[in-house]
Parts: sequence; structure tokens; C-alpha cells
Amino acid sequence: MRLPEEVLLQRLHGIVAGLNQDAIYRSVYDPWGNLLAEGVEPLKRQLLNDFGKVDFQNKTVVDLGCNFGLFSFLASAGGARRVLGLDSMPEVVEGAEILARLKKNDTIAFQVFDFEEQKSLPGSFDMVMLVDFFGKSSIRKRKVDGILEFMTSSDARELLFAIRPINRIESDLKLTTSTFATLYPQKYIHNDSFSLLDYIGDILGSQWQIEPISRYDGKYCKHKLLFLCRRI
Repeated sequence: MRLPEEVLLQRLHGIVAGLNQDAIYRSVYDPWGNLLAEGVEPLKRQLLNDFGKVDFQNKTVVDLGCNFGLFSFLASAGGARRVLGLDSMPEVVEGAEILARLKKNDTIAFQVFDFEEQKSLPGSFDMVMLVDFFGKSSIRKRKVDGILEFMTSSDARELLFAIRPINRIESDLKLTTSTFATLYPQKYIHNDSFSLLDYIGDILGSQWQIEPISRYDGKYCKHKLLFLCRRI
């Protein structure tokens, strides 16, 4: 049975109101542009502009850690044929599904996914997208390798991710340089900073070519930048 928009919207409000603030990564808006909840990470206009440069035309895309589906919807608007958003929180997934129904978008689906337990993607995709997953916590907990292994375990030809290419160890990652040196090889540590982009490039190896979507001059940047990897 198709529920009226008022019922769906009421349920969406209830979901958002019942979540802890840190569960809402990006700000959530209803289909009419009304703010439902502020996200814990501000969305930079430049990241949105850079996202618009990505070629999604007629591709199948999986969005890892989709939260309420902001980038899933943007990929669909950019011409993706099919988008699947995966997140570990059932309430968040239900909220994203409601947004898709309110937007009358039947090219997007959302699914609860346990990233710790499930070792492969639920299907085949042209592009694996991971915009809000490479964060400070994943670096500190040495999860970068596992994330990359998961992203490349499918037959996808493209990987799209947003990262801060260089992270200052003490001010950004909240670790001492000596502690950090026990986690990652010294070759990626320069001037008390960690070169995440170089580390990712070496882990991916020669099978992948990294192309910056955002303008990047190789220097420290406070904000996440967008990169596309193509399988060679």
C-alpha cells in the first residue's frame, strides 16, 4: 500500500528526531528544501561543485556509508542508471528510503549493510563510491587497508572517494608522531604530517590510476578533496 506523503514525512521527522547527532553525518533536507537536521560535518560548496564534474552517465553505482543518501541522490541526478546506498544503521536506511519515495526516484535503493561482517558487495557495479568513509577514526584505527581491499574486491572499474590528502598527525588525527610511527611506515610521514593519498596510491598499486577531480596542488588542505581511480 502506498502511504500518503504526509505520513512518510511524519515518519522521516520521527526518525531524524530519534537519532543521536553524530549519526547524522551530513545535513538532511526534505524534498522541498526544508532542513530536518544539521549534520556533524559541514558540506563545502566546492565538494558539491567537484562532485558535479564526475561522469555518472548510465553507470551503476554503490555508495558505501551513504547515511541519508545525499551523494546517492546526486549520483542519480548526474545520470547514474542505478544507485545502491549501503549503511549500517537501519533507521538511517529507512530515512533514506523515505526520501527516495518522496522524491519519486525509483533508480535508487538503500540497504542495511554490516561492513564488519559482510566481506563482499551485494552485486556488480561500475563504480564504488565512498565519500564520507575515509575519516580520522579509520586512519587512527588502521582501517584504511581494509576499506581499500573491500572497495577493490568487486569488478568495478572506478572508485570515487573524498579524502583529506595530507593529515597533520597531532592537530588533525590527535596522535603523537611517535605513536603514529608505530602504525604506518615512515615513508608516509613528513613534517609531522601523514600523506594519506600517497599511502592509498601505493596500496592500490599499478592496477589503478588516481585522478584528482578537485583541484589539488600537493599541499596540505583543511577540507576533503575528490579523487577518481580507474582500473588500468
